Amino acid sequence: MILSEQVKLSAEQVEELALQDTYELQKLGISRDTDGCWWTSYFIGADVINGKPIEILPKLENIDFMSLFSYAIMYQPSAEYFANYYEIYWDRETIISSRLYDVLTPLLVVQYMNILKQLVGRGLKRDYVVVEENLKSKIKGRILPLKQFRKNTINKRDNFFYCRHQEFSANIPINRVLKKALDISISLLGDIRSKSTNLKSNTLLSNELQIIDCFQNIDSDVNIQSVKESKFDKLNTFYPKAIKLAKMLIKHKENSIAKGGSQKKVPPFKIDMSRIFEVYILGILESNYPQQIKFQVNGSYSTKCDYIHKGEGIIIDAKYKQWYSSKYDRDKHCHYLLADIREVSGYARDSNILQHFDDSLRSNPPCIIIHPGTIMPKFENKLVEECKNNPIEGFNNFYHLGIPLPLLH
Repeated sequence: MILSEQVKLSAEQVEELALQDTYELQKLGISRDTDGCWWTSYFIGADVINGKPIEILPKLENIDFMSLFSYAIMYQPSAEYFANYYEIYWDRETIISSRLYDVLTPLLVVQYMNILKQLVGRGLKRDYVVVEENLKSKIKGRILPLKQFRKNTINKRDNFFYCRHQEFSANIPINRVLKKALDISISLLGDIRSKSTNLKSNTLLSNELQIIDCFQNIDSDVNIQSVKESKFDKLNTFYPKAIKLAKMLIKHKENSIAKGGSQKKVPPFKIDMSRIFEVYILGILESNYPQQIKFQVNGSYSTKCDYIHKGEGIIIDAKYKQWYSSKYDRDKHCHYLLADIREVSGYARDSNILQHFDDSLRSNPPCIIIHPGTIMPKFENKLVEECKNNPIEGFNNFYHLGIPLPLLH
């Protein structure tokens, strides 16, 4: 069954899926409202419910996920924040879905290339490995008699010695796993880039050649199952994350070529699009207002404001709600609008948040709700000037701003 995010399920769909209130449904974001109606939420992904495969697709078609994920991990701490809002269940049965395969692939590739970029900056792990080679006019370690006889003595190569010795090298099994996943990533990138309209995805991966160069002397021939857990230097926290993502990519590739590769398969997974939208917007804002944006600003009583603009003294909140971008029906959306206004108003009066502004900017700060839109703002002026034509009627100093999601060709 194919569903869309943020939609009400029909009576036929509810009956076919035999829906009941369970934890499994909550994980995929399907829930029942106070009127007893079933709805999908902001999650997209795939799963099996009561024996029936189900796909939940984005409401907006042809999203350029390569660019979306690239923006989402451009700035720290968004890369860490982003990683907490998707889950992949590799130990469960795969589901046939070409459309969701095209979502999961760029997610894994972008995350993996980003973590490799950070890892190679610290240097590859090295260890002693056993090497066998036929050396000319020198001996390392010890000579292997049987191989020396077969390779050299019989062939009258008196100046060659077949030796076994230890070498301190980066060509160790754990790096071979990373190289194997890197080769897979490179093979996938060409196809992904041919569909991507946004050059930011290419800019983010501009360190690709540096990564390839760092791994040029590493073999990719490795048995993944034989690679055991390793202890890593506490100063290099990127290795465990890189190994985890590498194994995901290798498994993802195996799924795609299973049974001849005629049907693309994905493991059950979910992505919280509302959280991805938050970090995508962070990438947009940071690109246009560098050093001015703070993300996930702590307020009082465990609250957190999505962003603030320190220079202009603006409270900013991201809402992954399509209806903001059109002439919304005030009566139909009044409840949701007021809930958003109350939330953002609270941030604008929170002393823990306001302390980040200069004293002159703390009184009645402008509030902006950013939502999916259709036309990208030019960002040629101050941020509050970009919103002057989009006031939220009935509320002083409140604005909304539409920023479109990147789309494929």
